[in-house]
Amino acid sequence: MMGSSRSDYLTQVKHWFEMNVVKIIGGLGNQLFQYAFAKAIEKHSNQTVYLDVMSFEFSKIHNGFELDRLFNIEKSHIIDKEKYSYAFQKKEIEGRERYRLHPNLKQFNESLQFRYDPQLLDQTNTYFDGYWQNPGYFKGLNIDQELKSNLERRIDDSRNKSVLAHIINCNSIGIHIRRCDYLCSKVHQVLNLDYYSQCMEQISLASADPVFFIFSDDMDWARANLYHQTKSIVFVDWNTGANSYKDLFLMSMCKHNIISNSTFSWWAAYLNSHQNKKIFAPGKWFNYENEYLKQLFLPDWTIIENQ
Repeated sequence: MMGSSRSDYLTQVKHWFEMNVVKIIGGLGNQLFQYAFAKAIEKHSNQTVYLDVMSFEFSKIHNGFELDRLFNIEKSHIIDKEKYSYAFQKKEIEGRERYRLHPNLKQFNESLQFRYDPQLLDQTNTYFDGYWQNPGYFKGLNIDQELKSNLERRIDDSRNKSVLAHIINCNSIGIHIRRCDYLCSKVHQVLNLDYYSQCMEQISLASADPVFFIFSDDMDWARANLYHQTKSIVFVDWNTGANSYKDLFLMSMCKHNIISNSTFSWWAAYLNSHQNKKIFAPGKWFNYENEYLKQLFLPDWTIIENQ
């Protein structure tokens, strides 16, 4: 083994013995939790953390891998097709190629969603497969400041700048409605109009001259059901597809938030830095009970019990 081949081999061997890997999957909200978890592990374990993004080669869910557009992630720390052998070994089984986790990496699969387990942060040489949706993992890491700053720089078009100015200069309430993919889901709850009406009524009683900014993947439903609920309402319906992340920033700039059972709007509320903000969130996210869901909510949030 000579020259660059030997160098590549030694680099690969080094990675096998000195690395943690976090699998990235899902939409932007889930990816942000996984990235924050990865940064927390990197800080506590003092080991480089690699992001396995190969799931997006096989699934085109939502808008694909988005973290590299929002954070300055070193390309060498992303496990793609080119670097898949860092974490996986190719084997031939019954005449077909199969990949197995490298024997020097142990695998940890998240089994209790939303549960904070601080012992995970000290793990080394581990492949983490899960969502890690708990703010306890990244408390004190300033992930929110980095993310919000990066998002703000990407609000560079006149239409978003205009609505941002409106949001800043009024008593703005951001409402997020997620429906489309949940309508076919056996897992996720589809929040009904009663939830949004309760939140809007409570915040209207506590806030003078509220202006509601609506963000949704189902604007037809939003217009049909919310248009007559209030006199001051703005439907932000132009940030679609690869530009959807801009809605996250706009929602975070609102004075108050009414979120859906979605990690996308959770992050918007989490990034809201207004001192006297009011955040409303649904108490039930799934069509089953989860005893750890309450760990997802911040102490000053108002939880509305939904059916």
